[in-house]
Amino acid sequence: VAARPLPARGGAVQVSPQIPAEVAEVLHRMLAENPVQRPGAAEAAAKLRLLAEGFAADAVLPRWVEVSSGAVGYTPTVVHGAEPAVSAVPGQNVTELYGAGMPSLGQAQNETVIRAPFVVEQPVYVPDEVVEEEEPARSPLRRPLVWGAILGSLILVGVLAFVGLSGGKGSSKTAESWSASSRSSASLPSGLGTRIEGTYNPRDKSARLTFEFSSQKSALRGDILQVLPGIEGGSCASVTWDAGQASSGVAKNQSSVTAVDVPCSWNLSGVSIPANGVVQVRANVSAEFKDSRAFEEWLNRIDSETLKAISDREVRSTAYPIQRLRSIELRVPSRVVNQSVLPVTVVPVWPSGADELNPLMVLPRTGEFSTLVQAISPDAQLISFSDGCSGHVLVSEDQRVVTALSVTSKCRLNAQIGNFTNLSSSDFAIITR
Repeated sequence: VAARPLPARGGAVQVSPQIPAEVAEVLHRMLAENPVQRPGAAEAAAKLRLLAEGFAADAVLPRWVEVSSGAVGYTPTVVHGAEPAVSAVPGQNVTELYGAGMPSLGQAQNETVIRAPFVVEQPVYVPDEVVEEEEPARSPLRRPLVWGAILGSLILVGVLAFVGLSGGKGSSKTAESWSASSRSSASLPSGLGTRIEGTYNPRDKSARLTFEFSSQKSALRGDILQVLPGIEGGSCASVTWDAGQASSGVAKNQSSVTAVDVPCSWNLSGVSIPANGVVQVRANVSAEFKDSRAFEEWLNRIDSETLKAISDREVRSTAYPIQRLRSIELRVPSRVVNQSVLPVTVVPVWPSGADELNPLMVLPRTGEFSTLVQAISPDAQLISFSDGCSGHVLVSEDQRVVTALSVTSKCRLNAQIGNFTNLSSSDFAIITR
C-alpha cells in the first residue's frame, strides 16, 4: 500500500494514489510523524477491520513488485559514435575494423571511459491472483430473526419467574417511590421560612414528610401552626410526628386555647430555631395518592392552607406570634417635657390589626421581656432603642429607660426587635416645663 521513499521528498513514506481515500486517510494517520496524531493499536485495528469489511466485495488492487533497485543520480549522457562503413563481424575488434584508416596518436593521458547510461528502473506491477472463496453455508442460528426470538423468549421467562416469586411473597404489584416538594414561599416578617419535602411509597400507602423551618438574623422560639388537609377533600389523614430535638412536642391545635379554628391543624410547640439556622420536624402520613402529581399538589395545599390559617383577619389572638405577627409599632406621646422620661409602648400588629391591649413591652420597663418578645427575639442583644433626633434623647444602657434631654420641636425614637428592623415612632416634641 506504500511506495518507496523518494529522495526529493525527504525520505517520507508515500501512499499509493491507487488506494481508496478512506484507506489512505487511515494509513496517513498511522504513518504520521507526530505520535499524537497516530491512533492507538486497538483503534487502528478496529478501523482496518471496518475498512476490510467495507471493501471485501471490491476488486483487489494490483500489487507492485520492485524488479531492481537502480540508483537515480543524474541525467545520463549518451555518446553516439560514427556509423561504421563496414559491417562488423562477430569477434572482430575495433582495430581490425578500422585499422589502416586510423592515425596513430600515441597513448592518451586522460582516457575517456564510456559507460552505459543509468536507467531509472520503474516498478512493475504484477496483479495478485484473485481467489474467490466459497461462502460457507449460513447457519440458521446466525440469522437475526432467530436470535431475536430466542432473546425474547428468555426475557419473557424471566419476567414470568419474577412475577411468580413476587406473588408467592404476597405482593402482586411493585411501584417506585415518589418524591416532591412544596412551592417556595416568602419568609414571614419575623424571619420564619418554611419548606416541605415528601416521599410517598405506593406499596404501603405511606408518605414521609419533612418540615424545614429556617430563620434570618434573629433566632426564633415558640409554637408553630401546621395544617395537614384531607386527601382530595376527604377526612384528615392519620399522622405520626417525629419532632426530634427541634420541638418539645406535637399535639392537635386546640381552638379553645389559641382561637385559631382550622380543621386538621397541629401545634408544634416550643420550636427553637437558631439565628440563620434550619431545623427539621418529620411526620409519617397514611394516605393514598393516585399519582405523583396528586402527591405534589397535596404538599402545596399543606403550605397554602397553613398560610391561610395564620393570615385570617377574623382571628383575634396572640397565639403563634412567630407566624402571625405582621409588624410592630412604637407609640409615644406627641409632647414630652424636657429632662423627663419618655413613655414608650411597643404594640404588636396582627392580621386583625394593632393590639394596644396586649403590648409587646412598655418603657420604662421592669422585669423580663414578655413571652411574645422572647418568641420573636430570644436574644436580648437584638432588642435596642436609639435616638433619632441628634442627641435630644438618651437611652439607658440596659434599654429600659428613654429620657428627653433637650428642647426640640421634632424628634423620633428608632428601634430594632429581632428581625423587625428600622422601626420608628411618630414625631414628638420636647418642650420646657
